[in-house]
Amino acid sequence: MSNFSDKTEVEISEDLSILVGFIGLTLINFSFTRKYRKWSNCLNKIADTRKFGKPADFDAIAKRGNRFTLAYFRYLIFSCVFYGMVHLVQIKECQQINKDKGLHEVCGTFNSIWLPFEGDKLIVQIIIITIQGLLEYYVTSPAGVIFIIPWEAVEVLISHINHFKSNVLKIFEQSTVQGRSDKLKFCIQYHNHILSMSGELNNLVKYTSGFLSFTGAVIFGFTGNYLLNTLSMSEAIYDAQWYKADVNTMKDIRFMLARSQIPIVFEALPLGNFNYPLFLAIIKTAYSYMTLIHQTI
Repeated sequence: MSNFSDKTEVEISEDLSILVGFIGLTLINFSFTRKYRKWSNCLNKIADTRKFGKPADFDAIAKRGNRFTLAYFRYLIFSCVFYGMVHLVQIKECQQINKDKGLHEVCGTFNSIWLPFEGDKLIVQIIIITIQGLLEYYVTSPAGVIFIIPWEAVEVLISHINHFKSNVLKIFEQSTVQGRSDKLKFCIQYHNHILSMSGELNNLVKYTSGFLSFTGAVIFGFTGNYLLNTLSMSEAIYDAQWYKADVNTMKDIRFMLARSQIPIVFEALPLGNFNYPLFLAIIKTAYSYMTLIHQTI
């Protein structure tokens, strides 16, 4: 690509990708901060087990999610440091390009930068590297963790769903009509609670990071597809011994069965829902564009 001022052939595709990426990550951080209280209330509701009991695998899932999030956060920090070290190694190459093409790019920094004064002094480079490193840390790391939060929340939601399924199977183990009625009422309330949590989480994901479905396709595709396990709630209801219940209980079961057949999804603005087909469509589209560009060059 060419320098805009003097038509010098300079590769700026990396700079453009970094610029676009930072804009997207900044938007994620801003959106998350703006909806921070809603996120806090939603996650507290998902983690609350006082009313409907604690799922059997709840503690194990919470510990595994915390470990994974911590490891992912460390990976993000390592990636930022490694990226900066690569540019430090390429200082001589950068200086040679400046000499050959008459440029004034500051070498050794995380990202390319233009200054209205000479920036080859050591103190100037240290100040620039420090500022850019802090920006990398405070923009990239939080946004990366925000991508993981929906996955961790879905893991806990799935544990709630498994707990719900185990309670559904116990409805018809009650010996009395009143006992079955009370257990069914409990399951209906629990089902509505799961749907409410899923709806809140979907709205938060959609308006916080759903617009970045291209960059987060891998993580969100896996999370969205994993959320389709909610369809197993209808299978649990069907496998229960509903045929032993009275007529009124059977009628109530039909409503819960019908609602549980509607899958819970994460919406990807403006591309539909997060799942594996969306991820494959993005990969195929990107490959098609890359092939077209390669043929036209």
